Amino acid sequence: MSISGLHVTMFAAMAASVGAVLWRGLCLTRLAAGLWIPVQSVAAGFAIIGAVGYALLAGFAIPAQRTALMVTVLGVARILGVQASSTSVLALAMLVVLAAHPMAVLSVGFWLSFIAVGFLFTLGEGRAIRRHAGLLRRSLDVLRRAAYTQWAITLGLLPLTIFFFQQVSLVGPIANSLAIPVVSFLVTPLAMGGVVETAYIGSAWLLRLAARIQEQLFEFLAWSAVQPFAVLDWPGPSWAAAAVATIGMVVVFGSSLRGRATRWRHIGWLGLFALCLPAPKTPAEGEMQVTLMDVGQGSAVLIRTRDHTVLFDTGPVMGQSDAAERVILPTLRRYGVRRLDHLVVSHADQDHIGGLASLLLAMPTTSIVAPEFESLHESLRKSSAEAAAAMPMRQTLCRAGQKWSIDGVNFQFLHPSTPPPSITATQRNRYSCVLRIEDAGGGSLLLTGDIPLKTDRELVGRFIGLQDPENSEVLALAGAKLASQVLVAPHHGSKTSLSEDLLWAAAPQFVVIQAGYRNRYGHPHHETLDRIARAQVNAPAVLRTDLQGAIELRWTTGQLRYWDFWRDHRRWWHLNRAATPIL
Repeated sequence: MSISGLHVTMFAAMAASVGAVLWRGLCLTRLAAGLWIPVQSVAAGFAIIGAVGYALLAGFAIPAQRTALMVTVLGVARILGVQASSTSVLALAMLVVLAAHPMAVLSVGFWLSFIAVGFLFTLGEGRAIRRHAGLLRRSLDVLRRAAYTQWAITLGLLPLTIFFFQQVSLVGPIANSLAIPVVSFLVTPLAMGGVVETAYIGSAWLLRLAARIQEQLFEFLAWSAVQPFAVLDWPGPSWAAAAVATIGMVVVFGSSLRGRATRWRHIGWLGLFALCLPAPKTPAEGEMQVTLMDVGQGSAVLIRTRDHTVLFDTGPVMGQSDAAERVILPTLRRYGVRRLDHLVVSHADQDHIGGLASLLLAMPTTSIVAPEFESLHESLRKSSAEAAAAMPMRQTLCRAGQKWSIDGVNFQFLHPSTPPPSITATQRNRYSCVLRIEDAGGGSLLLTGDIPLKTDRELVGRFIGLQDPENSEVLALAGAKLASQVLVAPHHGSKTSLSEDLLWAAAPQFVVIQAGYRNRYGHPHHETLDRIARAQVNAPAVLRTDLQGAIELRWTTGQLRYWDFWRDHRRWWHLNRAATPIL
C-alpha cells in the first residue's frame, strides 16, 4: 500500500480510538444514547469521518480515495452488522472510484495501487504474530510481517513495473521499508502534534523536529536513488507475454475469489511473470531498424543493427524536462539498449541537443560525433558538472567521406566537407552533419540535419561531379551517392529547406518530416510539401511525426516496411491529429 493510503488508515484508527474513548465516557455518565448504540459502531463512524477528512486534506489522490472508500465500506458494514470480505471491499472501492473518476482507468497509478492491495489480499498476511510470546519475539514477528508485505508488493508489481516503465528499482524495497515507518510513525504524528502545539502553545518545536527528520530521510532517499545499482533497465515485454500475464492475473485473482486450490494460484503466478521475458526484436546481420521518434519540434533518430545502436540527435528541451527523459531513454529501455555505441549530433541547436545532458547521464555512450564540440561542451557545462564529465572520451568531427560499417550496415558522412575552424550560431544549420546509411540488402536512409536550400544544392552538385562553389574544387568521394529509399527532410520541412535538386538526386520512396504538432514555426511549410508533391518521376510518400507520431522503419531482405504510432498503436482515447493550418 502506498504511504498516503497508510496514512489514511492510521488516521482513521486514531479517530476510531478517540471516538471509542469519548463514547465510553458518555456511557459512564448514563446518557440514554449510550445504552443502545454499541461503542464499535461509534468507533466505525469516527473512522469513516477521519479517513474521508484526511484523504481530502491529502489531495484525494487515488491511493487515498481507495483507502477512504475501503474504510467507509468496512465501517458501514460494522455499523449494519454485515460481514464484508476483503475482495468485495476492494471491488466496491474500485467501482466507486471509477464511478467518480472514469478516466482514472487510464492512470498507471490506479492499476498499481489496486493491484498491490489485491496481491496482499491474495497472498494473505504471512506468518501471524504470536500474541503470548515475549516482547522480542513479537517484535520480530512484526518486522517479519512488514518485510513480507513489502516484498510481496515488490514482487507482485515487478511484471507490471517492467511492462509500464521498462525498469526495476532495486533499492525500492529497502527505501520503502525505511520511509513508510519513519513517515507514518514519526513524521506524521509529530506534524499533527505540531499543529496542536502551534495552535494552543504558540511553539513550533514538534513541526521543526518533523521537518528535520523528513529532510534527513529525503537526503538518504536521494542518495540511494543515484547509486549505480539503484535501477535495473529491462526490455519491454512482447504483446504475447502481456497476454499470457493477463491470463495469469485472472487465474490468480479468480482462484482467490472462488477459493480454489493453491496450485492454480502458482500457475497464475508463472503466467504473470511472463512479462519479465524480453521480447526478441534484434535485426538480423546486414539489416537495420530505424525509429524516428516523436520528440516534438526537434530531431531524434534511433538506428539499430544486430549488436549495435546509433542515435542521431537528442531532441529538444521540453519545459522542465527534455526529449531524452520523456522519449529517448524510455525508447532505449523498451528495446533493451544498455549502451549507445555512437551518438551523432548533427549540430548544436537546442532542438537537436536539448536532451544531450540527460542522455549522457543516464546512458553510457562509447563515442560522439559532431561538426564541432565547443558548443556542446558549453551546453553541458551550463547543465551540470556531472553532465560535462559524462562526455565520451572518443570525440570525432564529422567530415564528408568518413565511413564505417557495423554488423553489415554501412554508414557514411556526406557533409560538411571543409567547415571553418569555428562554427558560429548562424552557421550551424549550414554545417550540419549529413549521414547516409545503407544495409546489405540495399535499403538506405539519408539524414540531413538542418541544412538549408543552398547547402543541399551544393551537396547535389558535389556528388554529380560539379564544382563546389564554396571551395572552387572538385571533391571526388569514391563510391558516394545520394540515392536513398528514405530521406529525412532537412530543418523539419521549413520553407528554406529541401530543394528540388536534392529530391531529384535522392529519389526517395518516402520523405519523413520530424516536426512538432501545430508548432509555432508552421513546419512543414506548404511550399516544401508542394516541392515534394512536384518531384520528378514518382512523388515520394510523406510521413510526418507531428501527424503520425513515432515512425519505425524496418528493412528485411531488402524490403522496406514502416509502422507509425497513430495508425498501429492508437488508443481509443487519442484524438485525430488533423493537418490543419495554424491561424
